[in-house]
Order: sequence, then structure tokens, then C-alpha cells
Amino acid sequence: MVTDRLQRKIDDAKVEGWKVSEESGEGRVEMIRPNYGGKVAHILIFIFTLGFGTLPYLGYSYFFNSEKKVLRDEKYFEEKSE
Repeated sequence: MVTDRLQRKIDDAKVEGWKVSEESGEGRVEMIRPNYGGKVAHILIFIFTLGFGTLPYLGYSYFFNSEKKVLRDEKYFEEKSE
């Protein structure tokens, strides 16, 4: 269940380029800011690997170099602990 407070945080993060990767429904949402690698790196990898290295580099950049963060609704956790 996403509260209004948490939904506002999610909307603000989406404006900054973040995407929802997992929504737990317990006042917690995981977000990711994808990194696809630099243009110069893609061009050099394309040249030196004859085009075969660009997709693995894209996958590596996306899965291992992307920023991740967790948004929580503190009020939800306070109510649950009481």
C-alpha cells in the first residue's frame, strides 16, 4: 500500500530520472537510476570488438553501475511499531 506521502516522494524521484524497480507494499519502494554507459565508451568498444561488445557493456552498465535507493514512508513504520 503506497501512502500519499510516499507517492509524492516517488513522483519527485521520477522527475529526477529514477524508475521504480520494486514496490513491496509495506511502505517501501526500491528505485533505480539507470546508467547505460558513456557514448565514447560505446563507440570505442564498438570499434575494438567489431560491434560484439556493445550489448554486454550496456548490460554491465545497467545492472552493475546504476544507482539504487530505497524510499520509505516513516509514518507507516512508526504506526506499525506502536
